[in-house]
Amino acid sequence: MGTRVYSLYSLSPVISELREIKDEDEIKVLKKAAKIADKMFYKLMDEELEGKSEKELANMIEYMMKNEFDADGVSFDPIVASGPNGANPHHTPSTRKIRKGDVVIFDYGAKYLGYCSDITRTVVVGSPSEEVKKVYEIVKESQETAFQQVKEGITAGDIDSAARNVIAKYGYDKYFIHRTGHGLGIDVHEEPYISPGNTKLLKEGMVFTIEPGIYLHGKFGIRIEDDVVVLNKKGVRLTEAERELIIVD
Repeated sequence: MGTRVYSLYSLSPVISELREIKDEDEIKVLKKAAKIADKMFYKLMDEELEGKSEKELANMIEYMMKNEFDADGVSFDPIVASGPNGANPHHTPSTRKIRKGDVVIFDYGAKYLGYCSDITRTVVVGSPSEEVKKVYEIVKESQETAFQQVKEGITAGDIDSAARNVIAKYGYDKYFIHRTGHGLGIDVHEEPYISPGNTKLLKEGMVFTIEPGIYLHGKFGIRIEDDVVVLNKKGVRLTEAERELIIVD
């Protein structure tokens, strides 16, 4: 008998491409996951933030989404980054307690029926400085500009450029140190990636984040993130929590 030769091929690229497009039922579930994230943000805003540690708030996010808002769990370990810790976009919550004057980044997501949401909001405890107000408005303009560009047929890289160009216009381009977004679905990071030069065309049913940020070492960071779906050939936000600068007393 002759020797048989078998070839093995990875199906990951094929599966990844199939998962890029969400059907109507999947979008409904993703919208529910997004609504849980929205509710959690308003619950946080009812809390006395000053004096609580980053870890304490991160644990509260996980507990409350599961036990009060019917999430299956979290999409990823919640990020709470206060003061200078906010200049690290991937900060791990620490025992640092939030102080008056801190800029605080909340980045978290709910998992619901196996699908993920991902939201980031930035708030200020006490009175924000003029610099904080200026940078916040730049990030908000960047995020809104990128969102307004979303439509079927545009490239993922075009969305990234739209966000990046606004920040560059104000001279903060070197402080935007990550891609503009990523796809959402069963995984919290999947195709399409909203990154520089990505020529992938956006299609009906694609769901992804738009999350520009500015990170000033030793001072603070600001990021605003929403989940967006391409629906009826244009972008629709799934996360809808307040995007204006919130000042917590």
